[in-house]
Amino acid sequence: MSKPRYQASDTVTLMLSLVPYLREHSPVSVDDVAKHFGVERRHVKNAIDLLVMTGVPDRNGDVYASEMFDIDFDLYDEGAGEISLTHSVVLDGTPKLSALEAAAVLASLNTMLAAAAPASETHARLLTLINKVKSGSSINQAAVNVVPVIAPSSISSAVTAIEKDLQMDITYQGPDGKLQPRTIDPLQVGYIGQSWFLRAWCHLRSAQRTFRGDRIIVANLREDPRCPDHVAVEVADSLFAESDSDIIATVKLPHWVMPQIAGYGPQVLEILDDQVIVSIRFATVSSALTLVARQPGKITVISPNSLRHEVANWASTAG
Repeated sequence: MSKPRYQASDTVTLMLSLVPYLREHSPVSVDDVAKHFGVERRHVKNAIDLLVMTGVPDRNGDVYASEMFDIDFDLYDEGAGEISLTHSVVLDGTPKLSALEAAAVLASLNTMLAAAAPASETHARLLTLINKVKSGSSINQAAVNVVPVIAPSSISSAVTAIEKDLQMDITYQGPDGKLQPRTIDPLQVGYIGQSWFLRAWCHLRSAQRTFRGDRIIVANLREDPRCPDHVAVEVADSLFAESDSDIIATVKLPHWVMPQIAGYGPQVLEILDDQVIVSIRFATVSSALTLVARQPGKITVISPNSLRHEVANWASTAG
């Protein structure tokens, strides 16, 4: 049987594959390229000739050689030597994430990674995506260190339960220190104020409840599927809403700080000249202290008195 005839479609395929191959393997001999793509040497030489003549027409319709792709012609030696790609503006000019943009994306992905079960498919996909973001960020940028986030095992179990549509049995430590067995339908996990939270339908309370990840002492998946009626109920916008152990605080802060605390779901009570008074729900005193610490000198706790005293004691100790 005769060898299939080399057609125009083969040239297109070669041209589409040649630049990525050369970017990864340069310098490489013409013979090795021909062997890799299963074509004759002359087809590789023709592709290189066409490649270096590729350009974008200017206003007069003129196209300049080596405008988009270029090779080391001394090394190439009219096809007798090796191919070394020295310029590929189409790929090199692709917009990339800045160091700050990459850090923001990586911080979010690392948080999601911490909540995923280590051996799960989700964990593997997130690792792949993280590596892609790292490779797609701008070169020659100042290195930005993204601190890994660590999630309690209960959070990873909850993510698995949500993915597999299963109920969970948990043992939860309430604000009074007592252990409470609960059966829940996990709905959503979140990371706010350096704390993990699980939003779930609580079978004991017959309502949505928020559980702190570090207070879930035991977490086991059940074989029972989540109740469709519980899953269908809209999850509250704020993970802090209507929690069993909420602290409802009234605080005063500058207007410009509001966007930075949006994750806490502040409710505006009064607008002053350059300040605003808001109500915020905190899961614990430590959550409130975390927020105050992140905005030093900007947030003043008005009530309750117990929280105001806790913040004052913390501030005096920190000072």
